[in-house]
Amino acid sequence: MPTKPQKPVPPNVTLDLGEPYCGACGHRLTGLVDSSRCPECGRPIVEVVTRAGKLGRRYRSETTLFGLPLIDVAIGATHSETRGSARGIFAIGDKAKGFVAIGNSALGIVAVGGRAFGVFALGGIAFGLVSSCGGISVGAIAVGGLVLGLLGFGGLCAAIVADGGVCIGFYVAGALPIAIGQGSPSDAFGMFSWFFGRTSPFSVWRYLLQPWAVVFALPITATLAIALLAGARRKSARRNAPAP
Repeated sequence: MPTKPQKPVPPNVTLDLGEPYCGACGHRLTGLVDSSRCPECGRPIVEVVTRAGKLGRRYRSETTLFGLPLIDVAIGATHSETRGSARGIFAIGDKAKGFVAIGNSALGIVAVGGRAFGVFALGGIAFGLVSSCGGISVGAIAVGGLVLGLLGFGGLCAAIVADGGVCIGFYVAGALPIAIGQGSPSDAFGMFSWFFGRTSPFSVWRYLLQPWAVVFALPITATLAIALLAGARRKSARRNAPAP
């Protein structure tokens, strides 16, 4: 019975079966024959052994912008690294750095991931200079479970203007408000109604949805702006390219 021919791998995608390593700590296990545990973390080899590159995927676009590839994807391990490191305008990987970064650990203008650090951050642990949303959220405008910010909305929130569950701040509202200052909460929440939504006649819905809508709208807008900039730069480069 003839075998079905395999689909060829594109030249810019890497599938590399390399040396084994510990999936828990990343320690290389090549040549280990006298122990049943990882020398670094002590986990049983049968539970943590992973072959480098078994799930690795790599893609890097030839188009560049500001000296970076427009798209860079690095997911999983290869022979040379136990975790993918992506760096580009749009970066997707285990560790991602870029204008828009998506990964387990993400650093960028717009960062999305398990640990996200950026101007706009969305993640399990999110640190955003402007806005952040996550289980642990720190930012000027912050929404999440445990929140620290200037404007905050969350289960446990500490902010200048705070709303949600247990709230600590100068101007507070919510289920259990703890006020530090003596200012009028109505004045503060009225000033920031675009975030907290206190002025809407449908205050129940705005109370629930407005903070989330703001923190999601900001990174989406920034991503679209970066995409439009990248597209404009690509068109400009094509127009200025010398004729063949």
